[in-house]
Amino acid sequence: MQFGNTRAIAVAFMLLAMALFFCSAPKLCAQSNAPKTVFKEVKHNFGIIAEDGGSVKHDFVFTNKGNSPLIVMRVTSDCGCTTPRVTQSAIEAGQDGVLTVEYDPQGRPGAFMKKVRVYTNAEVEPLIIEISGNVATRGGAEKGEFISLIGELQVSTKHLVFPTASQQRASNVRLVVNNNYKHPIDLELTSQSGLFTMSKKVLSLGVSEPSEVIFTSNIADTVKPGIYTTPVIVQLRDGNRTKPLRDTILVKLPIAPQLDYDTYDSVPKAQFETYIDLGKAQQQATFGSSISIKNVGAAPLELFDVYCNNPYVSFAIQNNKAKAGEDIVIRYKIDLATLRNKGDNLNENVELMMNDPHAPYRIVRLVLEIR
Repeated sequence: MQFGNTRAIAVAFMLLAMALFFCSAPKLCAQSNAPKTVFKEVKHNFGIIAEDGGSVKHDFVFTNKGNSPLIVMRVTSDCGCTTPRVTQSAIEAGQDGVLTVEYDPQGRPGAFMKKVRVYTNAEVEPLIIEISGNVATRGGAEKGEFISLIGELQVSTKHLVFPTASQQRASNVRLVVNNNYKHPIDLELTSQSGLFTMSKKVLSLGVSEPSEVIFTSNIADTVKPGIYTTPVIVQLRDGNRTKPLRDTILVKLPIAPQLDYDTYDSVPKAQFETYIDLGKAQQQATFGSSISIKNVGAAPLELFDVYCNNPYVSFAIQNNKAKAGEDIVIRYKIDLATLRNKGDNLNENVELMMNDPHAPYRIVRLVLEIR
């Protein structure tokens, strides 16, 4: 009797196992016939690229390691600056496909990271492809032009301007040079600033030979937020000159504070006029007024620095901190007598660095008719 029960149980288990096998067999067959997408790489860093150098591309190669055709149904990107293209939408088993991702850096200085999403018939969720890099500008110079000369050396600018940087976010600019002499020349670039590094400090250029130097911000933890300017000495030597030709390129680097706010509901917010037309100046020697910045946010607002490239405009900060609802007042004085003698009107940017997370680096335009 006991033996019969044991035999019955064994038969029941055998029948159950056979049922499970036959029920799951179609699913196993379906899985074995499914396509499978395998990318050789899913990330690519372009490194430092030129803003005016045109778009950059990278090919992401993938393989169908399944047993049925792989269908790429659609591909999307984060923004219009990133364009993904697939060579073919149907990839046979064992064959390769190529996803080309193109990035347009024009008007997008600084670091970037973009994602591309690939939807196929093999995966429920999209596959994520990532590109990154750092776009270097020509420091405010017009695209493709040499706007200054050092002797017969053509340079893209003599006022090199960085995009806003911070301790956590580096930025890059490019100085482009071209030898317009009729003979080879040697260049040496020197700077006492520790705020940036240069990719080259010594250059040897043949006749009509161009080159470029990448400046990369390098900001230590001890550097305070502000707008920093420093000269780079350019020393040029050629066989026809007994003494080297020396000139300077002024480098400007806006350094923003590191702002860590949990929510934008409790942050400072600066409100002020960004264009101030002062009209026509009278015959007095100086003109003075002020810029008022109201804190319409919830946290204290702090002004770190004020900068103007015009040496005939001076500033005095009355107070550099303002609680919610209060004002920061910047007083300025314009040397009208000197500007009048030079025959100039005033049309200058006043640059501000604050702890407003909406936009820490801000500009006010001052306009005054003097002549």
